[in-house]
Amino acid sequence: MTATTLAPTFTPAASANRRHRVLDLTLRDARSAYALAASCVEVYKAADDPGFLDEAPVIAHELPLTVRRHLNSARRDAATRVTVILGNVVDRAALGTTPSHGSGAYTDASQVYDTLLVLYAALLGDITARAAHQPGRADWVGLLALHDEVRVPILEDHRDAHPDAGLTEVVVPTGAVCFVDNRDAVHGRRSVHAGFNGTDHRLRQVEVVRDLPRTRVG
Repeated sequence: MTATTLAPTFTPAASANRRHRVLDLTLRDARSAYALAASCVEVYKAADDPGFLDEAPVIAHELPLTVRRHLNSARRDAATRVTVILGNVVDRAALGTTPSHGSGAYTDASQVYDTLLVLYAALLGDITARAAHQPGRADWVGLLALHDEVRVPILEDHRDAHPDAGLTEVVVPTGAVCFVDNRDAVHGRRSVHAGFNGTDHRLRQVEVVRDLPRTRVG
């Protein structure tokens, strides 16, 4: 997918697309959400702790009311293709430069953001993966940009006879979370070659299903 095939850039804060839901957090709500995630890290240490994943759907109801309403509306509205939460707290000084090797992507400083993404995702359904993509299984794919903005190509209504008409691009700024409905839209990423020089993108991903039992084999 190249830039020439994409529709004009979609900037979340200015979008009037009824299929794109956008919440711009107040500083108070952003700090509250961050504090909740940080308290989870103190208890569970890591976002992939089985105990945390079990409790995340319960703990998530301590998130600010604006967040819960926003994600609940996206979950219930079949027309929603993209839902964005802007303005999350990101301490770039604590995160430091991006790692010099892929194995260093997950650090103590990054755990709070992985945890926050899981809490948001838990309001949409059950988490099935936090990194590796499982084609065809996720109902929602969530992305969190921690370093620089990320541009995510989106193909809406990909089953349409003329799919090019549904191409757009979502700009995910630093600190923003973007959930893409994986059933009626397809997200991709432009080809990015990591330089491992401290300036690479830092992107988190989570995959969510609405009905976990149906994904089980057998």
